[in-house]
Amino acid sequence: MLVILLSRKLDILFISPGGTASFRPAQTLIGRPIQSASALIASDPALPQACQAVLEGAIPAPEQIGPDPELGYIRRIALRPGIEGRPDELMVTYEPGPLSPKRELADLRHHLAQAMEAQFDAVAYFDRDDRLTLCNDVFANMHSGPEGPSTLGMSFEEILRRSCRHGMLSLPPELHEDWIQNRLAERTSPYLTKEIRHRDGRVFRLIDRKTLDGGRMNIMVDITELADVQRRLDEVVAAAGFGTWSVDLDADSVSLDARATEMLAHRPATLALLTKSEAHALLHPDDRALVAQEVEACLSGQTPMCLVEYRARHKDGHWVWLQTRGGVSRRHADGRPKVFSGIVLDISRQKAVEAELCLRAAAITATGDGVMITDALGLIRDSNPAAAKLLGVPDPGQMIARPWVDLFTPDTVTALRTQIATTLAEAGIWLGLALAPGATGMRIELDLSLTKMADERIVWIIRDVSARNALARERLELRDSVNRAKRQEIVNLLAAGLTHDLSNLTALISHLSDPAARNLQMDGVAVMDEIHAAARQMVALMDPIRELGRRKATPAPTDMGALIAEAAGILQLGAPSSLTVRTDLPNTPIIADLDRMQMMQ
Repeated sequence: MLVILLSRKLDILFISPGGTASFRPAQTLIGRPIQSASALIASDPALPQACQAVLEGAIPAPEQIGPDPELGYIRRIALRPGIEGRPDELMVTYEPGPLSPKRELADLRHHLAQAMEAQFDAVAYFDRDDRLTLCNDVFANMHSGPEGPSTLGMSFEEILRRSCRHGMLSLPPELHEDWIQNRLAERTSPYLTKEIRHRDGRVFRLIDRKTLDGGRMNIMVDITELADVQRRLDEVVAAAGFGTWSVDLDADSVSLDARATEMLAHRPATLALLTKSEAHALLHPDDRALVAQEVEACLSGQTPMCLVEYRARHKDGHWVWLQTRGGVSRRHADGRPKVFSGIVLDISRQKAVEAELCLRAAAITATGDGVMITDALGLIRDSNPAAAKLLGVPDPGQMIARPWVDLFTPDTVTALRTQIATTLAEAGIWLGLALAPGATGMRIELDLSLTKMADERIVWIIRDVSARNALARERLELRDSVNRAKRQEIVNLLAAGLTHDLSNLTALISHLSDPAARNLQMDGVAVMDEIHAAARQMVALMDPIRELGRRKATPAPTDMGALIAEAAGILQLGAPSSLTVRTDLPNTPIIADLDRMQMMQ
């Protein structure tokens, strides 16, 4: 029965929620004049006049609405006194005829069938005996076979077996019976949701719900595109190695996926769902304030996304470096954040590498050897303080973007350009000496080591060898002085002995040739023989002097180019630092038979 309350001005005060009359006004018309209920006025055009007559004192009589008493309605109007001083109200009731509910129920069923048919998803209703009572064409055709679509009156089990028999599901035949029995057992649950894959590759989400009359509503939603997106997302997550997390701000809970729990060596069952306080306790004490600050900035809208690195406790007790990125994924109707979610990545190895790089950078900065990097254009891209100091630049920052040729003497640049390109291209490394102006304007001697990288950059290791070379020159000079002293000592000894022997022989010759000594009773022949013998002894005394410093030559095949390069190196060490010794030699060896020591001398 339909009940409507009207004011004395014929404004609608109340509309009963029950009743199946097609002309029942909508609840949105409460407070508006009765004439605004167009469907009601079209079915009962005399209603406003009848209500006005009752207000004027007429005694209302029941009125037939509709031509057929069996299908129509009986309208009754009564004037009801207002309660506790409120004005009087008109109560209008429409009592249906005996057949009206059936007709309206049939209309409702028709409308329901039309609504189900308009759905793109498969929709079906099973009665309390689990027989198909109502469904749309999508459901009927989905469970079809050679005999045609599913029809009303079929049992749920019959439909399942028919689907398996005709290969609707992507399951091997040996699993069909277990699947059917499992589905039948699931029907005892008031609410069920699961995913089912069709034989054509489509994926459906099944929603199976028990109705108030004991039947079951079955809806199959095509989520193929969503499943594909989820599959690709899972593949990306698996390949990228990051986990996912979600914080329900209303429920005070934090959920982690399997990958996120594995980062801390927990099984998903032991660490899949935490309270916010439990999750907070896993953070390193020194990082908790930073994490809280970043999260609050994101939740309050100060930042669009939360990105923070922190340490979390591993199950074994040590700390794991994690990077979290996320934001607000769901909000309340009033805009307040409801769900905060994102991804987490284990960056422990990255942090270890960063620490190692920092240590190496500190070592490079502290070392006395210069280190700089040039690009393919010959411009300096990085330099440590030692390199700047060695090359006479007060600030390492002034080295950046400068051509390396500006930091060496012109002759060094010419030599390096001709040697570096070929050697680096072939061997990838070049070692050699160079001269640079230095900070005080005095040339300094440098030992260079150049290494070519895969991206055409070149790493320069620069070492000041001026002091080392000066010490080497001093050692050479000292060695030469010692050798000269030794040779002088030998000469002095030889000269002293030779002088003594020559003096004796000269005195003998002088005596023999002195006329005053001819009383020796020696004839002239004997005297001459003695003089000649003394002269021969004097010549023999000269042989050690002639052989002094001489040795027997030992010729052997020798590379003249290598020999000259070595001699030039020795000469450079002995030369003043202001002079440069350069050689111009072919790349191929020059082989000759010679005594290496004599040639070097």
